[in-house]
Amino acid sequence: MYLNISPFRLYKTLAPRQRSGRNSMAPKPTKNKTPSVDPNGIFTGMSVFLVENGVQNRRLQIWKQKLVQMGATIEERLSKKVTHVFAMDLEALLQQIDRERLARFKGPSLPYSPPDLNKNITEIFGKLINIYRALGDDRRSFSYYKAIPVIEKLPFKIESMEQVKGLPGIGKSMLDHIQEIITTGKLSKLEHFETDEKVRTISLFGEVWGIGPATALKLYEKGHRTLDDLKNEDTLTNSQKIGLKYFDDIKTRIPRHEAQEMELLLQKVGEDILPGVIILCGGSYRRGKASCGDLDVVITHPDGKSHIGFLSRYVKRLKDMKFLREDLVFTNHSEEVT
Repeated sequence: MYLNISPFRLYKTLAPRQRSGRNSMAPKPTKNKTPSVDPNGIFTGMSVFLVENGVQNRRLQIWKQKLVQMGATIEERLSKKVTHVFAMDLEALLQQIDRERLARFKGPSLPYSPPDLNKNITEIFGKLINIYRALGDDRRSFSYYKAIPVIEKLPFKIESMEQVKGLPGIGKSMLDHIQEIITTGKLSKLEHFETDEKVRTISLFGEVWGIGPATALKLYEKGHRTLDDLKNEDTLTNSQKIGLKYFDDIKTRIPRHEAQEMELLLQKVGEDILPGVIILCGGSYRRGKASCGDLDVVITHPDGKSHIGFLSRYVKRLKDMKFLREDLVFTNHSEEVT
């Protein structure tokens, strides 16, 4: 067996894929009508056992219904027929399945990232995150930030706001936005922002690394309207100038396979400088995303102290190799922690 892990984690067994039809054990929708089953659904052939620990009841009901609609069979107990086990996390899994049984799982542990079937919604919410952040409205920005991963992980395309009512991070206003998007294909709030020159300009400047809402507003009030306008702005800090210079590069997503290659290189260089050092990439890469905005690197050492003084030597070596080009921020205080 091998383990596939996601925020609603999927543990796949060695049992052969078995074709199955409807599952009478799956919950019925509210209209007392059995949901239609897609014979070519993405879960066709799966026999799924759901670990319910830690799963909100509404989310659990949605998963059961959609799994069945998309071809899976829900098993009420873990048996030889089960091909996949879904759990919120490893802790929840171990509460129901002991380590001895898990030890029989064989093969690599691979992160599983479900397809984002609702990009029409998440892309609009992503734009609103950047706009509100640039305007200094962190509360609204964070509300969209919380909603996106919930929507991204859904194994079905949203066709009605009723399908996501009650899910974490999806309140009434968010439901209204979702309904407008799936009905019209757009969101009037975003269109308003994108046609407002001030909002559009401040949002653009806020995407430059190091430029916050207050600075973006000052630049707008000085008459700047484009990134080219900023190239001759003498009040920009060195970090802001670097953010402007590499604006397109910083915004480009890193494909997962490149991130994997970078992690291996970072680990090898670190080991050459300090044997035994532990270097791991975290963030969206560790969560199994198909691409990353950047790489968050965690550095420590088993003895808890040998890493002190390591960072400056490490950065210098990476610069000598031309792996790193610039410092946006560099401080020595981080060398004192693990």
